[in-house]
Amino acid sequence: MADVRPRGGGGPPSGDGPLGRLRRRDRGQLFLVAAMALSLVFVVLALILNSAIYTENLATRQSEVGSANEVTVLRESVQTGLGGLMDHANRNGGDAAFGNRESDFQAGVGEWARQEGYFSALNGHDTSVSFVDAREGTRIVDDDDTTAFVPRDGSTSAWTVATDAKIRRFRMAVNTSEFPGSFTNTTVESALGSLSSTGPFMVEIDDGTSTWVVAVYDDGSDTAVTVKDGSAFYTCKTGASTAVVDLTAGTVGGTTCPALKRIDPEGPVTVEYHNPDQIVGTWMLTVDRPESSFRSAVNYDENATHCGSSVYEDGPGSGVPYTTEAVYSSTVRMTYADPNVEFSSDVRVARGEIGGAAHAPTIDSVTVTDAGVDDFEVDWSVSDPDGDLSQVVVEAEGATVDTASVGGATASASGIEIDESGSSVEITVVVTDVAGNTRQVTQVHDEDDDATGCPP
Repeated sequence: MADVRPRGGGGPPSGDGPLGRLRRRDRGQLFLVAAMALSLVFVVLALILNSAIYTENLATRQSEVGSANEVTVLRESVQTGLGGLMDHANRNGGDAAFGNRESDFQAGVGEWARQEGYFSALNGHDTSVSFVDAREGTRIVDDDDTTAFVPRDGSTSAWTVATDAKIRRFRMAVNTSEFPGSFTNTTVESALGSLSSTGPFMVEIDDGTSTWVVAVYDDGSDTAVTVKDGSAFYTCKTGASTAVVDLTAGTVGGTTCPALKRIDPEGPVTVEYHNPDQIVGTWMLTVDRPESSFRSAVNYDENATHCGSSVYEDGPGSGVPYTTEAVYSSTVRMTYADPNVEFSSDVRVARGEIGGAAHAPTIDSVTVTDAGVDDFEVDWSVSDPDGDLSQVVVEAEGATVDTASVGGATASASGIEIDESGSSVEITVVVTDVAGNTRQVTQVHDEDDDATGCPP
């Protein structure tokens, strides 16, 4: 059989020949192109993967920011909504005791929380708010819009409204048609500097370090509110027939007043009215001291005695101004949960408070019994909002009679004996907390075998 072979040789082409080298180069180029294509695919896949990761992280961060905003909104809602409920509990019930007002407020918290939880669930959130505790205070009210801002005895001299107390919800509704006259700005600034008895109505707020004086008056065309802060003066005005001046919210007629925003005490304050006959209307104020010790402190400051009261009436219906027991502040527990965040925190409710939260301890009660000739017995109870009580000292005529080391949020003692001769004895109880904050109540008692220690 014939042997048929390709032309040019007797066998297959050698790899070392020209044709073999050409084919080898083609295969190398194909490998290079394939490698480049694969690398491009990997780059694209990496970009897609990174984009997905970035998008997921961005979505997570946006969800977390959204959740954080929801938590902030809930906290503000709690403080505003429950603050309104607290004011409602304090306004209603006549001369109700603190315990009754606290119970009313606690019931309101439960109902408010149920409503809030329902609406939160509609938006995919789970929220709860529960009552923890409440702090006792005193509400001071003059609700007769035909009277001047004078004390119970009608004196037109300067008088002490509150002493050594945290304050909130300090509001005045001024009948502007009843201003007895008008004042120029120059006259007002001079009066603010000297607390002149011939000037306009003025409120003095003193925290022991700084003092602010606020004048409310007719400037000839509008109702003006001028604040003296240091050596500078700041003024807001309103043309309303009834000017609502909210000293703690910093508003006049519902509009922000930058002048009032300058009032920023660091702790408890003493409040005094000057020229109270130069203004007519209503006013109210809530302080963080229980009613009995608050009235004792004010009466002593005004009259050097705790007996009777030339300052406040006993309650609504007995005249103005008067005091009632009140809820000053409350702590509630707030929780929030959604698919991204779970959050739980205590929230303090004290609507319209200025100068930060109350930290100073309070003297809840001081009872002094005339136990016989030259003998008295003292009972006291104290509390602290931060739970860091340290010491209670009882003094008689400036000398220490008893010192008690205390701790926690509440403390009390009874039967502390005082042997002091004289027709009357000045007895002081001083409480101090770990941070060094102090409060005191001073009472002057007579030896007349009367359980109250007051003159017959």
